[in-house]
Amino acid sequence: MFINNDTLQNKNLAVFKQKMLEYGFQSSCALPIIQNGKTIGVINLYSKKPHIFDKKTYELLKEIVDDINYALDKFENQKWMQMFSVALNSGFDFVVITDFKFDIVYVNETTLLASGYKKEELLGKNHRIFSSELHSKEFAKSFYTTLKNKKIFADIILYRTKNGQIIQSYTTVVPYEFSNEIYYIAIGKDLSKDKGLQFKLDYYINHDPVTSLYNQKYFLENIDIYLKEINEKKLKYALVILDPKDFTNINTYYGFSVGDDVLREIVRKLQNIIKPGDIIARLSEK
Repeated sequence: MFINNDTLQNKNLAVFKQKMLEYGFQSSCALPIIQNGKTIGVINLYSKKPHIFDKKTYELLKEIVDDINYALDKFENQKWMQMFSVALNSGFDFVVITDFKFDIVYVNETTLLASGYKKEELLGKNHRIFSSELHSKEFAKSFYTTLKNKKIFADIILYRTKNGQIIQSYTTVVPYEFSNEIYYIAIGKDLSKDKGLQFKLDYYINHDPVTSLYNQKYFLENIDIYLKEINEKKLKYALVILDPKDFTNINTYYGFSVGDDVLREIVRKLQNIIKPGDIIARLSEK
């Protein structure tokens, strides 16, 4: 805010001084309008009387400007919140935000429709209100450990609605720190609505993208099942682990695309010699 209480004596008006005296303006005030920390305009007040902008007038004008700036910021925030709300309710089947204790602080409209709960039934409740109680202890441990380490967790999660129906969702949970508080933002896609999407997700979760073989996750989760079946049938079996020697040199000298082609050729040759029912997987965490 800039106050000029005596145009004739003020040496800081520069080029404006002569023009103001021509109009008889003996005092003036410039009030900046600020939105989100940036000046977007100025309100200029003029008087033909000197010393019109005393302390009481200054405080009144400052209060008016503060109210205008607050109203503009609030309007801008409401505009963005409305756009975010449209995006959240249009782009995802489930959006749930919890605090660090996993108590729910936000749910989008589609979550309410799918779960059968009202907003007041969910806000403040722990996220376990959606629990299907169908996941293993290992799954729950992985979920909480990943998030507590401030890492993103993503997997297919089974939720139970208010009426007991089970919903299968591919859910990503992102830890987010705001004002020194940790929040967890969960966004999910209802797989029951799109069987094609469910098939694709199952495929990508369980298969290596380069070779299309089963990946390490699938292998480790299912090897005990296969061994149990083999033992029950009293069949002979062997576990073979192949590690191509100096394979990293191929990637280094010829590039990853050539390395991927070599891997696919190795897989093709292996698939030609294995028997039906044999398992072949790529044991890589990548």
